[in-house]
Formats: sequence, C-alpha cells, structure tokens
Amino acid sequence: MSIPGIHEVTYTFNCIDRPNRYDLMITIDMDEEALAAYDASDPHHEWKETFGDLIEKKAIFDYQ
Repeated sequence: MSIPGIHEVTYTFNCIDRPNRYDLMITIDMDEEALAAYDASDPHHEWKETFGDLIEKKAIFDYQ
C-alpha cells in the first residue's frame, strides 16, 4: 500500500545493549500533511494490533 506523502520507512536497531536504551527506531520520512492519512491507514492499525502489546514504552519524535 502506498500513502501519498510518505517517501521512505526505515528501521535501525540499537547497537548498545543497555536497559535504559530503546531497542529499535522506526523512521518515517513523510510530508507533514501525510500524518493524518498514515494514522488512519490500515497498515498502521495492523502494525499496532500486531506489535502494540509488545512495546513496553515508546518515544515519538517529530522534526522537520
């Protein structure tokens, strides 16, 4: 599925194994206007249903 305004999705694993570090970073390169479409998309909801309970905590970081 393609969502207009989303250019790339990448993931990076943490290279330091410490309890106060996050394990994984998912980066979505998107136009600001694409955020609402992404939030409402089936892939986003499916991901949350599949993996949401496995995430102890998360950080959301927006930047331009």
